[in-house]
Amino acid sequence: MITYQKTVLMLLDTRFQAKVWRSALSSQNISVIGGLSDAHVAEILEEIQKAKLDLPDLLLTDLEIRNPYDLCRWCRRYYPQLKIVLTSNSQRSISPIERRWAIHQGADELLPGFQPQNLLSNTIYAAGRVLKILDCPPLQEAALVPALLSCCQEVTASSNDEEQALLKLSSPEAGEHLGEEELLASDSNPLLLDRQLGSTVATTSLPIAASTKSLSLFWMAMALGMFGLLAMALIWRWRQPVFYSENQMAVDEARELTQANTFEDVDSVPEGIFNHNGSTAWAPIFGLLEPKLESIYPELDLRYVDVLSGSPGSEIAVDLLLDGELDFTYISRPLKPEEYAMAEARGFSITQHPIAIDGIAVAVNPALSVTALSLRQLQQIYLSEVDNWSQLGGQNLKIVSFTRSPEYSATAQFWRQTILNGKNFGERVEYVYSTTDALRQLQNTAGGIYFTSASEVVPQCSVKTLPLKLSERLSIAPYEGFGDSTREDSSFSQQCPQLRDRVNLEAFAAGTYPLTRRLYLVVKHNGEREEQIGIAMIELLRSQSGQNLIRQAGFVGIE
Repeated sequence: MITYQKTVLMLLDTRFQAKVWRSALSSQNISVIGGLSDAHVAEILEEIQKAKLDLPDLLLTDLEIRNPYDLCRWCRRYYPQLKIVLTSNSQRSISPIERRWAIHQGADELLPGFQPQNLLSNTIYAAGRVLKILDCPPLQEAALVPALLSCCQEVTASSNDEEQALLKLSSPEAGEHLGEEELLASDSNPLLLDRQLGSTVATTSLPIAASTKSLSLFWMAMALGMFGLLAMALIWRWRQPVFYSENQMAVDEARELTQANTFEDVDSVPEGIFNHNGSTAWAPIFGLLEPKLESIYPELDLRYVDVLSGSPGSEIAVDLLLDGELDFTYISRPLKPEEYAMAEARGFSITQHPIAIDGIAVAVNPALSVTALSLRQLQQIYLSEVDNWSQLGGQNLKIVSFTRSPEYSATAQFWRQTILNGKNFGERVEYVYSTTDALRQLQNTAGGIYFTSASEVVPQCSVKTLPLKLSERLSIAPYEGFGDSTREDSSFSQQCPQLRDRVNLEAFAAGTYPLTRRLYLVVKHNGEREEQIGIAMIELLRSQSGQNLIRQAGFVGIE
């Protein structure tokens, strides 16, 4: 009698995915209940409890069949011990930002759906992740492989048509005759098992051990697959500092500061002239802050220093602070290790202090018929993999993508790391000097697209900001209202002032909007006036008056 280690509740909407998961997990002594179902999870769990049965240890469900992140948050509230693994059948790979966002919402993992082209390696990785989440012993490949082969034979035995499909799929020319949609549309696609398997599953009538040569090819392919997974793991591990650099910078807070109620309550504001410059994302904050401080602290003179060469932004601002040309600065990305080191080499230290959360919005010309874009589509646009909006569901218009240079802009650097996975912008991407320049270009370019801080573009009626599509059924907008982007684009200019004047701060704060980042104020610690103004600015911005002003400017405050 088999003793199962754990129990998985599986609710998937495709037979292919369900059969592979059941075979893989059962081979590892994991009990699998459920299957093809769109039943409500709450009802299932309640029925299990009414029957006085043990609750499952893990929920495995599709990203597409229901609002997955509402489900995750509900489970975390009522069933905190239940592990959750989401799968996205429509994606071959999951980007780091999508995975990080899913985990932030309460999932334990987000995995791509199984694809026939690399089923073996995908299954080894996915099943291994589930076992690790369940705290089970490591994956036993010797048990997994026969289970997958048996799964394939079970499916092929169900119809003669599927057997013919198998013969067609297993031919060397299959990939040239069948497109991706045709492969994924058929429930016979697990029969291919993997191109790595060679002729092991050439026909349904072949026994598993019929060919020594095919088995040799299989084990060689599996070894190559494991090597590939190891390489991927090493690459992922190497990239970790990029995506989790905020957590690695433990020196964010140099000292504890007491939050004041109003600007007037801050008693450490020095007098005199102080030079500043920084990320252009901060412009809406300083546009509201400086007039307030002028009236309250007339002896305080904050002077903006123009950049003489290059484009203004976080990169140049930190350099100017280190060179002594600025008294304090503000940036839209974490400080880099080399910047800390440069400060130490010059006899002082610098610290970064999170002040606000910013969302990055995607803006297009109002005439564009596209109503939402996925992260993968944004990647295709900015890698120049697509060149016409008709390829993304829009009209026949040339795609003209704009960005500021990552040499100067932290926003462009953020985009490269999160959307392009560290790759360079494509050859057709056009560079602009500033956001003002980009918005002017979008107005005159029907197929134009640009990304920047939501506070800079959401209130604009000259451009249209787009919701981000998280699945076929779920999209999140950077502005309040119309999360599914159902309004008529032809009436956009008339609806905009009433419907598009507020940033979606709730989504930014909750983390349901996938493109968010922190804004930092950087303090120079040298015991001099620079340190005094830096500390004073933090206290001003973290006061209740400062937090209200930050929200008014279109950001989420960090108290």
